[in-house]
Amino acid sequence: MEASSSVHLKLSLATATIVFGHVCRRLDVVSRENGESMLALIFGILLPSLLIQTFASLTVSVEYAVFFAYSVAQCLTGTVLGFILFRNRIESKHLAGSTVGVNLGTFAYPLVFAVFGDVGLRRVVVFDFFNQMSILVAAYVLFALSSRSSRSKNSGIDGEEKTQTKDVVLKAIKTQMFTPCLLALYFSIALKAIPNASIPYVLDQFLGSLAVAAKPLALLSLGILFEPKMSKSEIGDVVTLLLIRYGSGLVIAATAIAFNMYQFIGASGLAVLTLALTAPVPLISIRYAKQFGLNSGPAATAVNASNAVSFVAILLLAGADFETQRRSLMSLFALIGIGLVSIGCFMNKKAMIAESASSKEGKYDSFEIRDIGDGKKRFVPTAVTRRREINYTKRKNTTRVDLVPPPLLSASRDPRRCAFLSVHNVYSRSSRGLRAQSVAQHLCSHRSAAFVF
Repeated sequence: MEASSSVHLKLSLATATIVFGHVCRRLDVVSRENGESMLALIFGILLPSLLIQTFASLTVSVEYAVFFAYSVAQCLTGTVLGFILFRNRIESKHLAGSTVGVNLGTFAYPLVFAVFGDVGLRRVVVFDFFNQMSILVAAYVLFALSSRSSRSKNSGIDGEEKTQTKDVVLKAIKTQMFTPCLLALYFSIALKAIPNASIPYVLDQFLGSLAVAAKPLALLSLGILFEPKMSKSEIGDVVTLLLIRYGSGLVIAATAIAFNMYQFIGASGLAVLTLALTAPVPLISIRYAKQFGLNSGPAATAVNASNAVSFVAILLLAGADFETQRRSLMSLFALIGIGLVSIGCFMNKKAMIAESASSKEGKYDSFEIRDIGDGKKRFVPTAVTRRREINYTKRKNTTRVDLVPPPLLSASRDPRRCAFLSVHNVYSRSSRGLRAQSVAQHLCSHRSAAFVF
């Protein structure tokens, strides 16, 4: 009873810190930019310090091997599901990369430490070892391929697709393998490989002071960056993503109980593992979506919604009895997980059919590559510009919009500014008579309104 009260007290303190951060944001004491700066500080300095200090106190054991193995399983499952289910989406290609990895640094670390103490923190840090690689490499590759596949598919270049994919993967590995968190992991591995090596006392104390600051700052940043609002147009994609993420996480947790991992990690270990598998969408997915020109709005919404769902999950897991009821929990996790994944796949398939139908009707632009001479090529719109005329007729108001395909850009133009749409005259009939309004905008020294993709 006392242990349960202590857990709820620690969780209440962590919740109060998150709420305090959100209240400060609402009162304009801090801004979202301040929260993003705190994240840069956490991931660039504080979290690497915590990783180095925590790994220095670890010893090789079967318990930690279990957490590492399930981290690999989570990464592979998310990568495969993301690639298979979302690679053919038109508007929501960001979902592919958002299925990979979990947010442990700013979410699970402080909450696990609050509930399960140093032992739980060491376990989740081991889980985070491969999770960091999956976020920084696998998720990055999926976002990059989503951006590349959309262009190569629409442009009709199939012969270069394999070469482009290889280039994207190699660039991702080269760029992402030397981030501060991974450098901290490399240093920890090298330190463990040297017999009788340890961190000097002064350096250990310095890293410890930085590591302590990571936990409250992470909780405050969660509250500062939390956005409860959600656009109605984003709800379907966000729900689909969360159903697949949490469903697959619960199924993996059920396998841990089924394979009797209890004998290696105990009841508290099963709770920490389940919490890690159901952690939120990584914050870095928002940056990836912006970097590759994908829709970052749903990515940000997914991060906020998953923070709320995962927080409710940790409240439930903190009170779950993995000691005596783990078999019942295994059945419950498997049943709920399979159901969530099935519903998510159904919703994704339905969204794909709707997007395909809209694409055939010409709602989305498609492009082809044309040679403009001197060995240079340009993306040229082929779908929307074929619709020469659109008429909207209402009872008292008639609007006519002419969509005229523009000529090819000259060789000196930016290759990305290639899809042009001319809107010449809008004629509106009102009670005062016929009035012509010119809405043409001159962008890129051209007489048509530019749509930059």
